[in-house]
Amino acid sequence: MTSLRKFAIFGPVTDRLDISDLKESCFSKRHAVPGDLAQNNADVIILSGKTLKYAARFRTIKHVQQVWVPKRDFAGAVICFGRYVIQGRMAYGGVETLGGRSFLVFNLKDKKHRGISNRIFYPADIPPKVLLQGFTDHRFNYVLLRWQDHLDTLPADEDLDLLVSDDDALLIKNQLNARIGTRPLDLHTVSGTVKNVSDGLAYFPPHLSKELLESKKENADRIYIPNPKYHLLSFIYHTIYQKGDRSKVESGKGNRFYDQIDKLMKAEGVEFEITLENLDSYLETQGWKPAFDTLAKLSTNNTWLRDRLMKQFAEIQDTNITVFIFREVVEKWGNLQDLVKDIRDSDFKILREGPLDKNEVPRIAQGIRGGDWSQGNWPTDGGFPYYAVLVQDPMPVAPNSYIKKKSPFITNARPNLFKEKWRKKVNSGFPAEGKANFVHCSDSELEAYEYIQLIFPGEGEKWFSQK
Repeated sequence: MTSLRKFAIFGPVTDRLDISDLKESCFSKRHAVPGDLAQNNADVIILSGKTLKYAARFRTIKHVQQVWVPKRDFAGAVICFGRYVIQGRMAYGGVETLGGRSFLVFNLKDKKHRGISNRIFYPADIPPKVLLQGFTDHRFNYVLLRWQDHLDTLPADEDLDLLVSDDDALLIKNQLNARIGTRPLDLHTVSGTVKNVSDGLAYFPPHLSKELLESKKENADRIYIPNPKYHLLSFIYHTIYQKGDRSKVESGKGNRFYDQIDKLMKAEGVEFEITLENLDSYLETQGWKPAFDTLAKLSTNNTWLRDRLMKQFAEIQDTNITVFIFREVVEKWGNLQDLVKDIRDSDFKILREGPLDKNEVPRIAQGIRGGDWSQGNWPTDGGFPYYAVLVQDPMPVAPNSYIKKKSPFITNARPNLFKEKWRKKVNSGFPAEGKANFVHCSDSELEAYEYIQLIFPGEGEKWFSQK
């Protein structure tokens, strides 16, 4: 039998299959809905009967390595998986036996669509409190971000949201992945770039995550939670930037987001009308409003935030101005002037350039890239921002729908397209272990304006008044 050990079994085959030898590595369900197929950390999903039709949507099975189907359901398997085999996303892998039954095996090959998710799953027989108390006993550096008072009544399909140190994130994931899990837990890391855990975007700006973890407290249930001040700030952040109008917080009392914010505000002696705009202004006064480039990324799933940003910065669009920022690794490489020449030779008009004031680097770094200047998945650390080049593009390229979806405020795609090719070209001259993410650039004029204000204080209006 296959060496894969975590099974999720759906459909009538569960009634006739001997799975006693699988012990804690198996979850079975006679009746299923589409969401059930994705709500687990299985290596193998076994489908039979009517549950086969739910796998016709690839996203419900993309997290697994194999799908097994009873041989008697061959026709259904062809209908559901035939197109994926033709597309090269799945491949027929022969026959396996389990519990006295024979199954057709389909291997999932589409690793690109499988991706990395911060969602993991824990066993259904472990109550949320017991799970978190175990994390505390292991001295993991974590915080349960919200709904701490509702753990005893938490629905089985509702997720726990944990902020975890980068050092402990993979330890927690590996511990939970040892068993089949069906209850969701979202694991948010400080940097957002922990390999095999993070999806690339930090949940909070990293410096705020560090403050939140450093100030955590242990409650009566031996669970780490934010202190009252950070509980309020982090909950508001989640409500307005990650939920926006989907939170329906402005509907007033009876809405769980409104009621929780109202409760936390009263505990902290804070008083104002609870609206999305007022909450946004409050976070700004507390130093919890993120930089524009972070807000732009969050706005892709937040209509209220996207509309607010569009109105706020509408007057500085269509300048075709971009800021390229070289990182400290460039100083180590000693090729700064060659890189600046590359920009000039690519027909960008250089308006301003210069090194960053070393005393100001921490402040500047905190306001760009969401404060995340970590190594990420690159072999060599690129370091902090080091040198800035402000350019204007005389040959703008309109972004396609794919680029526009990732960066809704972008009007000129050429700087980013140039950056990606340039990064590959420059790194091709280094051995594998020496490659680094050496450059960052603004995605839009809106970001460029904020970068200029950070790097060259007071010059934003100067450059953006030149049409």
